[in-house]
Amino acid sequence: MKTINKILMLVFVSVVALITSKLQAQNTTNKPNAFDNYAAELTANQATMEQLFTMQKGTAVNMPIATNLMLVGSIASNVQVYNNLQTVIVRLTNFPNVVLSISKLSDKYTPEKYVGRLLSSNYADAFEVEQLGNSYILKKQITAQIIQPCKQ
Repeated sequence: MKTINKILMLVFVSVVALITSKLQAQNTTNKPNAFDNYAAELTANQATMEQLFTMQKGTAVNMPIATNLMLVGSIASNVQVYNNLQTVIVRLTNFPNVVLSISKLSDKYTPEKYVGRLLSSNYADAFEVEQLGNSYILKKQITAQIIQPCKQ
């Protein structure tokens, strides 16, 4: 019986610690959310992601990155960093001060892979590009968990 009580106490303490850490990670900065009108997970449009890598700096962008989520803005940067790494930055106008930073990783042995984020330090929420099997999703994140504040 004492062993069961110890286990239950350990589980209780673990759950309280987890809940506390989640509450602290939530919007404690009083920043507005940019993506309140969107679900926590959106199916990403892989064709749009592929097309972004063909665009030159300054090119206007107006295409869906996911169902009901449009990218409207312009290509701020398109850089081939290494032979197997290319990064595109899109500065959005439909979400002020939000950028999409997306990278394509490729080599001759594995299929292309995309990673990226749709975020701004001005907002409490963001989206992260995640691979899910052979497709991609945009998963809502808390910006404070992605961008760490500078301490000087």
